Amino acid sequence: MSNKRTAEEWGDAFDKLKKPQLTSTAPGQDKGAHALVKFCFDSLESDTVRECLLTCALWPEDHNISKDELVQCWIGLGLLPKYDDVDESLRFGHTVVAILESARLLEQGDNHRHNMCPSDTHVRLHDVVRDAALQLAPGKWLVRAGVGLREPPRDEALWRDVELVSLMHNAIEEAPAKAGGALSDAQPASLMLQCNRALPRRMLQAIQHFTRLTYLDLEDTGILDAFPMEVCCLVNLEFLNLSRNRILSLPMELGNLSQLKYLHLRDNYYIQITVPPGLISRLAKLQVLDLFTASIVSVADDYVAPVIDDLESSGARMPWLGIWMDNTRDARRLARLAPGVRARSIHLRKLDGARTLELLSAQHAAELGGVQEGLRELAVYSSDIEEIVADAHAPRLEVVKFGFLARLRVMEWSHGAASNLREVAIGACHALTHMTWVQHLPCLESLNLSGCNGMTRLVGGVAEGGSEAEEVVTFPRLRLLALLGLPRLEDIRGGGGECAFPELRRLQTRGCSRLRRIPMRPVAGGQGRVRVEGDKHWWNGLQWASDDVKACFVPVLL
Repeated sequence: MSNKRTAEEWGDAFDKLKKPQLTSTAPGQDKGAHALVKFCFDSLESDTVRECLLTCALWPEDHNISKDELVQCWIGLGLLPKYDDVDESLRFGHTVVAILESARLLEQGDNHRHNMCPSDTHVRLHDVVRDAALQLAPGKWLVRAGVGLREPPRDEALWRDVELVSLMHNAIEEAPAKAGGALSDAQPASLMLQCNRALPRRMLQAIQHFTRLTYLDLEDTGILDAFPMEVCCLVNLEFLNLSRNRILSLPMELGNLSQLKYLHLRDNYYIQITVPPGLISRLAKLQVLDLFTASIVSVADDYVAPVIDDLESSGARMPWLGIWMDNTRDARRLARLAPGVRARSIHLRKLDGARTLELLSAQHAAELGGVQEGLRELAVYSSDIEEIVADAHAPRLEVVKFGFLARLRVMEWSHGAASNLREVAIGACHALTHMTWVQHLPCLESLNLSGCNGMTRLVGGVAEGGSEAEEVVTFPRLRLLALLGLPRLEDIRGGGGECAFPELRRLQTRGCSRLRRIPMRPVAGGQGRVRVEGDKHWWNGLQWASDDVKACFVPVLL
C-alpha cells in the first residue's frame, strides 16, 4: 500500500480485502493469510512481475536464492521482455527483484559465503507466500524441490498434463521402471533437475521423450565425461544448463537443437570442452554460450579455435560469450567481432610466454578494445607473465582471478580498469609481496589471497602507492577477506596505521602464523559482526588495539 496516496485507493483496497480472494486452500492453511497474499499479488504492477514471483516457488522452501540465478531462470523461461542486449534483460530482471522486495513478497536471503544474514545478493520466499504462489500458478505444476526425493514421483496422475516440473535440490539416484512408466506420457515445457548430484542415466533416458521441453536445467547432476546424448533429441529446447559437471566435449548432434538460445556450461571440472567445427554456426539462434571455468584441470589443446572460426564465418551475434584461450591472438580475433560478439568471461592460460598482460593494457586498446569494454570476468592461470599494468578502459570488469603466476612481481591498476571490481582472488603468485592497489577499489566485496609465499603485507605505504600512516585506509564494501597459506604475512597494513572495514562479515585465516595484529577501527554497533575462522593458537596470540576491536569478532576456531 506504500504507493497508494488517496482515500479512494485505500477504500478500494478495503473493499477488495473484505471479499475472499482464494477460492480454496489446502487443509491447515490460513485462508486469511492467503487472501492477503492474493491481494498483494493482484496489486503488482504487471503480469510480468506476477509471473516472475510465481516461479520463485520452484525453489525449496526457505531456500536462499541467488538473484543472478533467479534472473537467469526468468530469461530462460521467456518471462522478461525481449531485448537485443542480454545486459538489458539482466538489468530488467534485477529491477523486478527489487519490485518484489519492495512489495515484501520477497525477503532478503542469506549469503553464507560472506556471512551476510540477511544479504543483498540473495532472496527468500516466505513459506506462506510460497504456498499461495503454488496455488496461483497457471496451468499444472509439479513441484517437489528440496524434499529429499531419491526417485522421481511414481504417481502417473502427477505427471499427466503437467507443464512445469521442479525436482531440484533432491538426491534422485534411482529411476525404476514404474517411474519410467509414469514419465512416459508426460510432456512438460520446463524441467528443473539441478543439484541432484547422482542423477541416474535412466532418468535422462526417460526425459528424451519430453519433446515439448523448452527449458532444461541439469546443473550439478553428476554428468561424467560423456555428453548426455539424450538431450540432443529435445529439438524445441531454448534453454539448457549443464554447468558444474564433468563434460569433455560437445557432440555435433547438439546442432539438432535449432531453437537453442541459452547454453550454459559454466564451471565445468575441465578447463576445455572440445567443440566440433561447425557446431556453433548450426545453432543460429544462440545468444548465450558460457564455457567459462576457473578450473586448472586441462585435457585438450586449442579447443577454442572452432568456436571463433564459426563466429567469424557465420557472422553470428553472441551477446554473451564465456570462453578459455591460451594466447592473445584469439582475444584479438574476438575483439574484431565486437560488438556483435561480446566476451563477458575469459580464462587465459599459458599465453605463449608473454611477459605482460596485454588484455588489460591501454597500449593495446586499438586491437583489444572490443574485448576490454565488454569484459566482466577474467581469470589468468599458469603463465610466465611478470607484470600486470591494468590501465585499459574496462568499465564492466567485476571479477579477476590470478593463479600459478610464479614470476608475477608487479600489479598496478588504474581507476578505469578497477572502478567496478567486486571480487579479487590471487593464488600461488609467490613473487608478489603486497596488494596495495586493492585499497583503491571502491566496490570491492571479496578478497581472497592464498598460497602466496612471498607476501609480507596486504597494503603497503606511500612508496608502494598506499596512504600516509596517519590516514585510515577504508574498504567501504569489503565483506569477505580470506588470507590462506601466507607464511610471511606480518601485517594487514605495513608501516602502521589503521584500516576500516565497515561491511566486513567474514575473515578466514589459515597458515598466517606471523600475522599478530588486525589493525581494524571499531565500528559503532559492530559487536559480533565479523565471523573469524582460524587456528585457536593464532587467535589466542593476537594483539588487539582495544577491547572494542576484539568485540567485533566472533571466532570459529579449528
